[in-house]
Amino acid sequence: MPLPGFFFYAVLVETPVSILRAGLMYLLVLSGPLFFRRADTLNSLCIAGILMTLFNPYRMQDASFLLSLTGTFGIGVFAPWMTARLSRKKACSKLGKQFLSMCCVSAAIFPVTLLYFREVSVSSPVANLFLLPLCSLMLLLAFCIFMTGGIGIAAKPICFLLKILYDCWSLLAHGLQRIFPLAFPVGWDLLSLLAAVLLVLVCFVFWAKRRRSFVALSLAASFFLLSAGEAVYTVGRSNKFIIAVLGQEQEMTLLISYQGKTDLIDLTGNHRNPEMAAAYLTRHGIRQLQSVILTKRAPQMRVAYAAALESIPAAETVVPAACWVPSDSTFLRTKPQNLDAAVIADSLYQITVADGIAEITYGNLHFCIGTKLENLPQEQWNVVLGTSWNGNPDDVPENLYQKTQPMELIVSPDGTWTMQTIVLY
Repeated sequence: MPLPGFFFYAVLVETPVSILRAGLMYLLVLSGPLFFRRADTLNSLCIAGILMTLFNPYRMQDASFLLSLTGTFGIGVFAPWMTARLSRKKACSKLGKQFLSMCCVSAAIFPVTLLYFREVSVSSPVANLFLLPLCSLMLLLAFCIFMTGGIGIAAKPICFLLKILYDCWSLLAHGLQRIFPLAFPVGWDLLSLLAAVLLVLVCFVFWAKRRRSFVALSLAASFFLLSAGEAVYTVGRSNKFIIAVLGQEQEMTLLISYQGKTDLIDLTGNHRNPEMAAAYLTRHGIRQLQSVILTKRAPQMRVAYAAALESIPAAETVVPAACWVPSDSTFLRTKPQNLDAAVIADSLYQITVADGIAEITYGNLHFCIGTKLENLPQEQWNVVLGTSWNGNPDDVPENLYQKTQPMELIVSPDGTWTMQTIVLY
């Protein structure tokens, strides 16, 4: 791209970090002959990174900056080195080289996505083979609309074509997600530490051997160890009865998980509850719900949860009896039931939701979670969890805990339980 065109594009997209990095590298490439030097991607990338953090060191913590640097390193340095000996003449070799290049890019950005995002996809190399051409064509059509000024005679057919391409892209993306559901949820706290150790190992193998086959084997072994560790963590977690209480103080959403089943109970109807529930489900790789129960502001929450959990279906959903639901309406792909008191019964546990209180029984343990704890029946509870106690001070239940942060109540198979605060983002 000519230099004036590049500046025009940078102003058009409001100069994000990736454009600044690309602009600095482009200027370094153009200025190389002035200093009798040949352009080198790695050197240009390092100099651009230094210049961008020289006056703003905090940029080193910015996800966009790190993704731009690691992605450029993957596509401009690592991928060409790994694919240097592959033939370019045969179509299958060309496709294989492209796939390997995308794998190299995914490996390069993996540590950053693991650090900053709730889920890390490892099926992106396969998806990019199909989605990148569509995205490039959609970007070109959008640029055509901009260049024509949005005139109806030109914009209408282009927008119609864009709508078709977007529907194809969406269908293909969801289809590939079902065929290749490969992702690392980042709920396991030791996953980042293990990934850092394996990254150091891969760098050591490259420094010691400088052979593509050894680097490829070390990457494959790292991927296997990460997958094995995540699988062990997931199996160990599924054998525990877990009650996640999300939200700050008055915000309260429950997610009860056991043996692959997850029930969602919204007790307060706060506008942030769907976002927090989606973050928790993604963080722990939960892709379907058994039951969803709404107790407050159900009409608004029904819309909010449908948007936040668009790709997560539920086997059954419940809204209050006073909540009007159209006869042909669905919620998370099911027909909602109108109930004031909902009961979730399983062979090993039971959950009763009424009047803003969730009573949970698991074996011989009884837990109570809610906002109106002063109305509790006279029972023996193992844990009573709420935001505050507004009743008679003399009637404070035993084992009353005040919730100020998101937390998990984890019950082991032997009946012992622990309570710990959690981080969603």
